[in-house]
Amino acid sequence: MMRDPVTLATGITYDRESIERWIFTHNHEVCPVTKQPLPYLDVTPNHTLRRLIQAWCAANASNGVERFPTPRPPVDATRIAALLDEARLPQTRMTALGKLKAIVAESDRNRRCVESSGAVDVLASIIENSVSNSTDLEEELCDGEGSSRATDEALAILCSLQLSDKSLLGLLQRDANVIESLTKVLERSSCPSRAYSLLLLKSLLSVIAPARLVSLREELFQELTKVLRDPISYQATKAALHALGAVCAWGKNRLKAVRAGAVRVLIELLLDEPEKRMCEMILGILHQLCTCAEGRAELIGHAAGIAVVSKKMHRVSQPASRMAVKILYTVAKSSPSQAVLQEMLQVGAVSKLCLVLQMDCDMRMKEKIQVILSTCCHGTTIGPSRRRKARCDPPPPPFGVPPPTYFHFCTMDLGVESREKTRAMVVELSKKVKKIGEDDPRRIAHSFKVGLALTLVSVFYYVTPLFDGFGVSSMWAVLTVVVIMEYTVGGTLSKGLNRAIATLVGGALGVAAHQIAVLCGEKGEPILLGLFVFILAAAATFSRFIPEIKARYDYGVTIFILTFSLVAVSSYRVDELMQLALQRVSTIVVGVATCLCTSIFVFPVWAGEDLHKLVAADLEKLANFLEGLSTEYFAEKGEVENLESKSFLQVYTSVLNSKPTEDSLMSLARWEPGHGRFWFRHPWKQYLRIGALSRQCASSMDALATYITASPKFKPSTDPDLHLKIRKTCQEMSSESAKALKELSASIRAMTVPSSASRHASTVVATVRKLEDVLSEGKATSDVLHSATIASLLTQLVVRAREIAGSVEELARLAHFKRLDPIHEVRVKP
Repeated sequence: MMRDPVTLATGITYDRESIERWIFTHNHEVCPVTKQPLPYLDVTPNHTLRRLIQAWCAANASNGVERFPTPRPPVDATRIAALLDEARLPQTRMTALGKLKAIVAESDRNRRCVESSGAVDVLASIIENSVSNSTDLEEELCDGEGSSRATDEALAILCSLQLSDKSLLGLLQRDANVIESLTKVLERSSCPSRAYSLLLLKSLLSVIAPARLVSLREELFQELTKVLRDPISYQATKAALHALGAVCAWGKNRLKAVRAGAVRVLIELLLDEPEKRMCEMILGILHQLCTCAEGRAELIGHAAGIAVVSKKMHRVSQPASRMAVKILYTVAKSSPSQAVLQEMLQVGAVSKLCLVLQMDCDMRMKEKIQVILSTCCHGTTIGPSRRRKARCDPPPPPFGVPPPTYFHFCTMDLGVESREKTRAMVVELSKKVKKIGEDDPRRIAHSFKVGLALTLVSVFYYVTPLFDGFGVSSMWAVLTVVVIMEYTVGGTLSKGLNRAIATLVGGALGVAAHQIAVLCGEKGEPILLGLFVFILAAAATFSRFIPEIKARYDYGVTIFILTFSLVAVSSYRVDELMQLALQRVSTIVVGVATCLCTSIFVFPVWAGEDLHKLVAADLEKLANFLEGLSTEYFAEKGEVENLESKSFLQVYTSVLNSKPTEDSLMSLARWEPGHGRFWFRHPWKQYLRIGALSRQCASSMDALATYITASPKFKPSTDPDLHLKIRKTCQEMSSESAKALKELSASIRAMTVPSSASRHASTVVATVRKLEDVLSEGKATSDVLHSATIASLLTQLVVRAREIAGSVEELARLAHFKRLDPIHEVRVKP
């Protein structure tokens, strides 16, 4: 609900807090609805709409709606300028700063307004005057802490403003001493002021020019180090690390940081086991400091320097491991003394490096590790030519490490990497297999059924008496099982009967062609056989283009062409043709019979049942969409801002793409024998008619969902009573249609005649007429255009739902669904 409606230059009204967040926080300069550029960013209060909302809240107070107070007028530049003038005077400074702090905390717009009014320079001057007038801590305390409090307030306001990079650069250009002032705050002020100054320093140092960055005073590095040594807060420590990392990117600053004791303090921070991000930042700064000789000397001189860096490898994160390797690489390359290398071996750095070497890291990191290990062995660094060789040949083991253990860890064994990748692939494959099995456990049963069928037909090849009867042709039974065994009973029956009949017909015609061709003599036999093959193959191939044959017998025609061609062509060279044909036909029949028995009697999967459940599930999805419209959109408090996230607006999408699945299941279901509640000649085509009507209904839902998503709010017209009537009528239409569709879905699942669906349909028809009467009451078309569009789309959807109800009743009549008594009537929960 809008609490402070305002209007943009485009004429669209929004809530003040939301549109100011859109403009000032997310930096958008276009209207969210029209996407037009905003000529100016000022907003105009919509007092009329606010009064209407407050009046509605007062009228509905009995329903628990609380009337919100009239919002205060937004702060303007004149008021901010007056407060800044007061802040310049010592007598009224604290009062003015307190008011500014409260204004900044209210909204993003206030922050931008304060920033654009020149408050940044005023606050910076207050801080600078405060630290320059107090030469030491005792004198500042003697001032009654007034200067310190003003500094605290000014710093807090500057941090709350969340200054942009442009504002920060402007501050640095206008005030050359801002860094020095913040440094003095770090030296003398209280903990809150020090924390605020660190946050400002972090932001300023990230945008400061390199020329000024290299000329920073050593006092800044000393204060940053002091904050890290004696932490103020977690945010202050993190800000100090950010600031130190920004300034240490330049060579002279690294030396200043080392002189301030930063290396020792960072090592002690690592010993305290900081969290992951802070540990990565500390290692990154240590790597920068170790690029100078003084920094490396400090790291080596610390008793826990190399040990704590080595400890962080392969323990925190991959970036931390990379930084630790870089630090050890810099130390080993630039300071390869015997004591340093011996310490690296004693603290376990070599073992950690060997372990990291075997992990999935980049080649540059592996090359650095090879250099470190080679240095530990030889005591010197290696050049590029030897480095290239090190990529393939590991260095000799360093002193004190057994050769087998060292080479086990150090050798860049591609086999280890290959095994790791293979293990990962196996784990991923196992997860996919598990998901497939959990989605439909019948798939697991089908896999076992195929294995069982193959095992049964293999007996004809293993058992000698059976093999003697069928011969090598027993393998045709195995091939038949592999080819025709399908997931559903209908699929197996379709391919099995097609293969069996086509094999019998093709074999018989092939033998007949051979007998006729023999009568033509030795010279005429091949000519006549070729003519028979040409005529029958061409005719059978052309028949595959006939839709009725292609839909049900395409596989059988293919097998017929194959069998006839094999028998007819091979008859010219084979003497015992009849025996060979009988063996192959009999083994194919055995394979088909095995597949049919296994598919029908062992965990059968019926395509008809799947089609039956699919149609019922689609109707339930359509009902869920209508039910969502009734409860979440047309309800009295159902207006929402983000309709795209509502699940009911996406539930119908799967229905739009259900035609291929329904056609496939129907073509297979027609092959299946009577089973369960589905008798022979079940009206499967009626399911396709219901599915087609369901898709038409889903298309209407898609149009309605697209419209209400594009303009999600049910816009009130000049006649509130008319608006309320249309809303309630649409809600009743969608609610009754949802009940009717749920009743139809439940009746299909239970295979009972829908009893209450007609009653809901009659209610919907009466509601549609009522809606037409309500729409005719509108005096102006523009007042009811939005509501009439939604009502029109909803009416089309309701008409589709009535057609679905008629098709379901026809299905119940054709399939002889059971008619329930009123006492046993199944009630569907709305």
